[in-house]
Amino acid sequence: MTELKDNSIEVPAMLADVHPTPKGVTKVNFEVETELLDGHIGELANLLNYNIVLKITPNQTELDTDSANKEADGQTDLLKDGD
Repeated sequence: MTELKDNSIEVPAMLADVHPTPKGVTKVNFEVETELLDGHIGELANLLNYNIVLKITPNQTELDTDSANKEADGQTDLLKDGD
């Protein structure tokens, strides 16, 4: 039986640039603080021109659940009153 080793690297990054190309490919650039990649820069360099899986998790929005009278900006109720 063969097992796969999880070589995932999880670091916070800033989305720096997104632009589609005429070839039908969208280039996405991220900026990561170098010290967060300590020990992994060589691994990343070895992956150039290889397929990788990228999981993007945007910042979470904090909802105002304490205010009974006023909805927070952009906040909507998922359930109607009485449900």
